[in-house]
Amino acid sequence: QTVIQIAAKAISVVIGIVTIGALTRYLGQEGYGNYTTVISYIFFFAVFADLGLYLVTLSEIGKSDTDQLSLFSNAFTIRLCSSILTLIAGAVLIIVFPYPHVVKQGVAIVCFSILANLLDQMDMIILQKNLKLIWSAAAEVSGKLVILAGTLIAIWKGAPLTVIFIVVVFGYAIHFIINFTGARRILPFTLRFDFPVWKRILLTSWPVALSGMFVIIYFKADTILLSLLRPAETAQREVGIYGAPYKVLEVLITFPSLFLGMVMPHLSSAYATADRARFERIFQKSFDLLTLITMPLIAGTLVLAEPLMVSIAGRDFVSSAPVLKILIVATGIIYLTHLSVYGVIATQQQKRMMPFYIVAAVGAVTAYVLTIPRWSYFGAAWTTVAVELFIGLAATRIVWRLMNPHLILNVLLKATLASVLMALVIYFLHPNLLTGLAIGIAVYTLALLLTKGITKTQLTEMLQWRPLPPAPEPPA
Repeated sequence: QTVIQIAAKAISVVIGIVTIGALTRYLGQEGYGNYTTVISYIFFFAVFADLGLYLVTLSEIGKSDTDQLSLFSNAFTIRLCSSILTLIAGAVLIIVFPYPHVVKQGVAIVCFSILANLLDQMDMIILQKNLKLIWSAAAEVSGKLVILAGTLIAIWKGAPLTVIFIVVVFGYAIHFIINFTGARRILPFTLRFDFPVWKRILLTSWPVALSGMFVIIYFKADTILLSLLRPAETAQREVGIYGAPYKVLEVLITFPSLFLGMVMPHLSSAYATADRARFERIFQKSFDLLTLITMPLIAGTLVLAEPLMVSIAGRDFVSSAPVLKILIVATGIIYLTHLSVYGVIATQQQKRMMPFYIVAAVGAVTAYVLTIPRWSYFGAAWTTVAVELFIGLAATRIVWRLMNPHLILNVLLKATLASVLMALVIYFLHPNLLTGLAIGIAVYTLALLLTKGITKTQLTEMLQWRPLPPAPEPPA
């Protein structure tokens, strides 16, 4: 199942990058800046509709005493109602912002795609819980293909940006329909208005919801503030320069979210049954797998940033390469520390993260306001790195104090050494992009094998995630 999902994610990443390349070349820096502003703005509002439902439902549904049908039906209904109300508010409020008319039109259109995305996240809970990931794999690839095909047709016809936004809506709709069909075959949920259940869900989810609001402030406020704090004549162009590598970051971080979504029910089950050894074993395997991906990703991007950006977005975006080098560090931090972030949810320690999210949000906005007017997207990028590091360390501290997993760092050390060697070889050979990638993969793999950084048995164990059996009751 994991292999299927990773393969689908890899395909969707390639499709997503091709789509980014088509958009950046067609729209240019300013046009892509408008596109990025619309997406960032509406996602900023979308988090208010989340209400913490995804993570809480994912955690609760793995417990043996949960009425899955009642829980999920009511959670899905709450998500539908909150999504409609919040997105309407976002579409109305855009009127007061000093954005170009095309941005305001785009927000009104993209609201529908975000509605589909918010509901689709709930469907994924059922698919992840039961490891029926062929549905999500098909949805992922199909939705991305629709967006790519529609985008290419729009470009061929010389269509305006608003048409591309409509294409995005269709892509998200296809994604939702496929996952919705698969989820209802497993659990025939319906809309339910059991208000006592709503109350119980919301009382559990509000810390996650509040945390999510602070998270989105530091995760999306950079683009919005960049569009507002820079001079009007250059703001959208600078958003475009920043938005292209930032989109690469967003594409890349979907993998740990997907992977950890499969891992978290296992962590929750181990915690609920007080099985510390199982919790530690799952945590270690997950960390090792993420490490093997993270270190070469950072090292390779640092030495190939310029040809990567030119290849992805075109020569107009060569100025985005230094930004990509900074943001890939933030990406690596997310890969290595979000296991702890998900561990906080699995161990029901959301409230303990609240002060850290508040500090991160306030600190990020303060840093953005201070650095963006002077250093533009460089200030935004370095602030993103600092905030992600702060949140990751805070989550790690909480999980360590509660569960104290004895994490072995052998794989991290060997993956780091192999990645440094890979980067040095690429740097001194100065190959083109494709040759550099091929050399990098070969050197990294050979170095790992020689140092026994990973064995076939270990890799097989990491990739084996089976459906959870009914969890026994916690000991008294």
